[in-house]
Formats: sequence, structure tokens, C-alpha cells
Amino acid sequence: MVSISQLYKMHWILRPLSLDLRGLATLRILLGMLVLLDAWIRSSDLIAHYGDSGVLPRSVLLTEFSNPYHFSLLFLSGQPLWVGLCLVIYGCSGLALAFGWRTWWSTLIAWLLMLSLHNRNPVVLNAGDVYFRVLLCWGLFLPLAARCSLDRARSLTGFKPAVNLSEQEVLTGGSVGLVLQVVLMYICTAALKTSTEWWPEGTAVWYAITWEQFTTPFGDWLQNFPELLKWLTWGVYGVEWAGPLLLLCPFWHAWIRTIGVLLLISLHLGLILTMELGFFPWICIAVLLSLFPKGIWDWLSSRNWLRRVPAENLILYYDQDCSFCQRMVGVLREFVLFGQAEIRPIQADSVVYALFDNEAPSSWVVQQGEHYAFAGEGLWLVLQQSPWSAWSARFWPEAKTLASLESLYAWVVRRRPQLGRSTAWIGSRRLPPKAVPNRYLSTVALILIVLVVGYNLRYSFFNEVPLSPSVKTLFAALRLDQYWNMFSPQPSKDDGWFVMEGELRDGTPVDVYRLQLGEVSFDKPDDPSAYYPNQRWRKYLMNLWLKKYKDYRLHYGRYLCRQWNSRETERERKLTTFRIHFVLERSGLPGQPAKPTEKRIIWRHDCFKKKG
Repeated sequence: MVSISQLYKMHWILRPLSLDLRGLATLRILLGMLVLLDAWIRSSDLIAHYGDSGVLPRSVLLTEFSNPYHFSLLFLSGQPLWVGLCLVIYGCSGLALAFGWRTWWSTLIAWLLMLSLHNRNPVVLNAGDVYFRVLLCWGLFLPLAARCSLDRARSLTGFKPAVNLSEQEVLTGGSVGLVLQVVLMYICTAALKTSTEWWPEGTAVWYAITWEQFTTPFGDWLQNFPELLKWLTWGVYGVEWAGPLLLLCPFWHAWIRTIGVLLLISLHLGLILTMELGFFPWICIAVLLSLFPKGIWDWLSSRNWLRRVPAENLILYYDQDCSFCQRMVGVLREFVLFGQAEIRPIQADSVVYALFDNEAPSSWVVQQGEHYAFAGEGLWLVLQQSPWSAWSARFWPEAKTLASLESLYAWVVRRRPQLGRSTAWIGSRRLPPKAVPNRYLSTVALILIVLVVGYNLRYSFFNEVPLSPSVKTLFAALRLDQYWNMFSPQPSKDDGWFVMEGELRDGTPVDVYRLQLGEVSFDKPDDPSAYYPNQRWRKYLMNLWLKKYKDYRLHYGRYLCRQWNSRETERERKLTTFRIHFVLERSGLPGQPAKPTEKRIIWRHDCFKKKG
């Protein structure tokens, strides 16, 4: 059987499918931060989107809309306490993932809770959510903790590379899956852009940024340059085709791949500047950063002009009788020196141990060449070599900095027992995280690669090919179902806003959406993109406008009745009826104003009409 290291030597074919461990650490940190932010944003609509008194009660979802193969912990209860607990655990798993603590389990918990949230209310989801959950799934098969992680910090041992070609680059089933997933996302979305607005007319970007629900002020300003937007349309279309091909190019790999990554990142930076698309462009940038080739990461880490000597020349000695000292030295190595320093127990070196024995207040020794430093001076040497601070450390007043660091070190020494107890959760491990998952995970990853590639090709290129029911079931259960039809086959030309015109029992007119008394206004909002509280509400309400989601309108109507009437104690001030209008505004041709608006009633609701 051919080993991975032997296969890897065929670098002209397989090298594009490898990933740098430092890039994977970057991906882990960014995904963890996005999970934490996602939990925070979702918590603002805890009851409205996930509670039994919200827009989609569990009883309705499970009986009318739910896929029987969808799993969700939120199916167990719709009480705010349970939903809140799930969101807290979800956010904590993201924080643990960002720091690389119990990384595989943190990834698994984050993924399962993300599936729970997605399956509980699919109407608020967008393409970014689909990409997010798919990437977390692939994270289960990647060595996310192999660099710059608490898991590696608490091992206090050297790192043995998985592939004997490079200490930083790995080729695994997970790396192949992640690279192909990124490539498929761009290739499929480009393939589905079949309208003439993309080619040859070049008007797609115009229609996209005149979709005012999403447009930023910069996007509004760009509408003044329709000829430029034509070139931008062709540029976006070209990058979506060429970018993924550059990622897979085996020739001049480092340069070609770097160009591909930069082109795709520039595409998403353009989206951020012109449209409000939630997490989607940020998630894309996070995963693209992980695809930078080894040469880029080597270049970044070799900026020794920032340092007086290379960080690899540092040796950090710790007192092996002090578990807190062991943990903190590991943390300094991973997060301050980025793993570029050697760690040894003081007791293993008789010369260092003799020096250490004479420095009673110190619990570590930092060696730089022939120089040994203790206590605060050791911290000063570390800061001088850290990529975080080396660029500015040369300008710090050395005497004052040393005095401050000595005071900090003395404070830590005085509180070592308390700090030891408060950091005990970090724990320790005998071996560092592996760069290659076990054979079972690798086998599962290879199976998923075949299925995911086939699934994407089927839905984007071969619609007439039947899909096995068992594959549909598997993808529904794992929520690997994906269809990359963003702005496909052309951007929507239907824009607009909602007006919810209601009446109280005493006949008073009200604006139900804004929870205000008085006549409603059908005028366009000053800032249509700010009309919705957040991206979840924007997606939810825009889905209600579509006929595909018309059955959800009843339950939104009931939610609005509960929301208004729960605030009112007087019978005559209760909301009785309302109408949901959508003021449709179709985009005009490039350089021309929008067409006249049309008022359409999409729902009428009676709050006191008996069910049935």
C-alpha cells in the first residue's frame, strides 16, 4: 500500500490538495469567533425565532414543515431557558474552538448545535449558513489544533509532522475535502449563472446593488457608474470560474494558488463594501486564508528583521513541579511565539537547574544563546521575539518595561495557587494533537468527498441524473445538502419593503411592524437595508414574500397578534385585524430609475378568528 508521504512526493498532482497547518489554525480561530458571534446575534431573537411563542412554534414545524431526518436539540423544548442554554453552549463551543481547547469535541459540539439551530428555523437561513455548517463538518476531519492551540500548549512536547516532507504541510482526507468543497462552491455558483445579465450583457452587478435591502452606501454610490459595473460583472463572473481553477493548479503552485486566493478574497471584500450579506463573505474569507500555500506562511513567519534573533533560538525552561508554570509556558510558546521556541523542564538540565536553584522567586528560565534570563527579564526576551510585539519592542523604554514586567511577574508569583486553580481546566496531555486523523475518520472523509462532489455536480450540471434516496437521506441528516445558486441564474430584479396595516378593537389604525399607533406610510424607508433588525429578519421576511413560503404567513400573523396583544391589558386596545402589504419595486435598466411601485397584499389576518 502506498503511504501518504509517498503520494505526497507526487507534488505536481497532489500538492494543491494539501493545507498548511498554520492556515488551518487561522481557519479554526476565525470559525470559532464567527460561531461565538453567531450565537450572540441569534440570542437577540431567542423567542421570536426559536421559541414556541415565536414565528414558527415547534408543533407547527414538526407537523407541517420539518424533514423527518432533521435533528435538533431544540425539538426537545421551546422554552426560553432551554433555547438560551443551547445558545450559551453553542457560543462556548465557538470560544473553545477559537482557542483550540478540546478542539475535536468543540468542533463536534459547535456543529451539532449549529444543525439544531438551522433545523429549528430554516426560514431565517441564507447561503452563509449553509457554507458555515459544511465547513464545520469538514473541520471534524482536519488537524485544526496542530498549531497555535491550547491543546498543543498543554502537551509540552515536540510536534511530529504527519508527512515527512514538511513540518507545516499536510495531506489528509480532510484537506482534500476542504479544498474541493471550496472549489465546488465557486464552480457551481458560476455554472448556475446562465442568464444574459452575466454574459454578455454585463448588467448583473447593477441589478445586485440596486437591490436596496442589501445595498451599502458605497453600493449606492457605485450605481452612478453603470459602465464600470459592466466590467465588474464580467470580473466577478470570470473570477468565480478562474479562481477555483487557480487553486487546483499544480504548476508553479505557490504563486498560482496565491493569485487565486487573492482574487477570491478581493471578490468578497467587494461584496462587503457594496452589500450587506451577513456572515457569508466573512466565512468565505476565513476559509480562503487557510488555502494560502506554505511559502506564504513561511514568508510571514520568517520576518526576522522584526526580531533581534530568530525566535527559534529561544529555549523556555519550566519547573515541572509547578503545573501552572507548565501550562503558562505552553501558552506563551503557542500564542505569543507561535510555537517557534523549544520547551524543556528545568530539572532535565543540570546547568540550568543550578542557576534556577539560586533564583528563588523564579519558576522559569529563558535561554537566548549563552544568556539566561529569569522572572520579568524572561518575559522581556519573549516579547522581543514575538511576532505580536517584536516590531514595536525596540522602541519601548527598556528600563521601565523591565520594571513593569518584574512587577507583573511578582504579582503572578504571589497568586500562583489561585491562578493554578483557575487555569486547571486547561489540563494537560501526554502527546500533541495529531496532524492526521485516525484511519476511521480518514475513511469517512474519503467517502464524504465522493458523495459531496457527486451531489454538487448532479445539482449544478446533471439535473436529469436521479439521486439515490439513501444519499438524500444521508445529506439531509448531516445537513450537507448544498445548492450554490447565489444571484443565479440572475440577480433578483424585485425589490421592495413591507407595510403592515392594522386596526385595534376600538378602530384605531396602527403600524403593526413598528408597534406604533397611527396611520401607516407606504413611502420607501430612508434606508431600506436598515429596515430589518438584522440579517435573520431580512431573510425571514423576504422569504415570506415568495410563494414557496406562503404557508408560513399564517404563523407569522399569529406571532404579530401575540406580540401586540401581550403588551396591552385593555380589551379595546387589542389588535384585531391587519394586512401585510409588500410594496414591490422593480429595478430599472442600468442607469435608469426603478419602475413605479406596486402595492400587493400578501396576507390578511384576524387575531380573534377561531382556528380551524
